[in-house]
Amino acid sequence: MKKGKSKNAAEASQNFRSKKRNKISAYEQAKRVYERIQQQKAQEKVARQIEREKRQAMLEKYLRSKKEMNKALRKCNKKGQPNLGAQMEVLLKKIEKSVEKG
Repeated sequence: MKKGKSKNAAEASQNFRSKKRNKISAYEQAKRVYERIQQQKAQEKVARQIEREKRQAMLEKYLRSKKEMNKALRKCNKKGQPNLGAQMEVLLKKIEKSVEKG
């Protein structure tokens, strides 16, 4: 029976050692937390950058279309009167755009 007890004692000491090895030090735990936080910040930064680029592209598209519309509306004939054909084109584009959306 002494042999059985010595095996249990050996297993207990081995389990204790393995648990001790598996235990993470405070430094390692803090390091992992820091790395996880840094990774989250990097992901958020990328998401903000993508959102900013989308917003910038939408703004440029809006300004380009607005500039085109104003250019068409400012057209005048030789006598300085507004060109109604150009204004009708602008209205037609607006109607087509609203039909596409709806």
